[in-house]
Amino acid sequence: AADELFAVQDAICETVVSAAYPMLVAYTQAGLRRAPCPHELQSWELAHEGMRLCSLREAAANHQAQSLFRLAIEREPDLLLAHFGLGIASFDDFLNQWSHSTHAHHQLLASAERCATLAPHGAEGHYLFGRYFQSSGEPALATRALESAIQRNPSYAPAHALLAQTLHLSDRADEALTRMKHAAQLGPGRYSAALATVHFSRGEYGEALVAIQDVLVLTPLYPFARALAAASAYWAGDVDRAKEHAARLRSLAPGFSANSFMTSFGAHIEPIERIATALEMIAASSLPPPRR
Repeated sequence: AADELFAVQDAICETVVSAAYPMLVAYTQAGLRRAPCPHELQSWELAHEGMRLCSLREAAANHQAQSLFRLAIEREPDLLLAHFGLGIASFDDFLNQWSHSTHAHHQLLASAERCATLAPHGAEGHYLFGRYFQSSGEPALATRALESAIQRNPSYAPAHALLAQTLHLSDRADEALTRMKHAAQLGPGRYSAALATVHFSRGEYGEALVAIQDVLVLTPLYPFARALAAASAYWAGDVDRAKEHAARLRSLAPGFSANSFMTSFGAHIEPIERIATALEMIAASSLPPPRR
């Protein structure tokens, strides 16, 4: 029908982009993996290789990615992708407690400010501000920043996925689910971790466990995914599986602290408290009995 024409065009465009963009990125990254040395790469190639390393969700790869982003920025100070990538890597560093949390948090904020300065009409800076406020336990401010990102780029799937999480933490569950479904349409198969988080927040622990275990198939060294899998299994009543994931988490990130996670992401936010409580209860049940 004539009055549906623009909606149909938008749907076709979103489908084409969501299918083509991952293929283009994969093609670019496949070429980068053949490059012998970082010093032979151009600045944008360094940034794309850093983004590939970030996607592995591993501590060593994350730290290597940060080095590549900084090298790219040293060569080209106004390269937006490098500043954005450094912000993403810093958030993952903070989330997974891979290094000194205060430094990573400050770097995330600095990257957000730099991206907003370099591209004031783009979504990247506002998305990073959303990550910063999320990791400061301020979902209302995160929501506002992410809505600004989407206003600038309505097809920016990462912002929709993260907004779904923050909306649920702000007791806007129906809106959160709608946003999550939209993110999944824009980036099919790319937001299983975000979907798992939304399911967990809604108390749908079986669905959360299925979604996060799909993530762990591809990124088995991802500490936060292990933590969420352990918490989901615990509240679902599968204590043995919860202990397995918790043990794997301890081997991956011995310093990962449930208390630090809760303090950073919001001790007053109920779903965050549920994750921390589950991890603490699992740890307590794993302790040997006291000596008589």
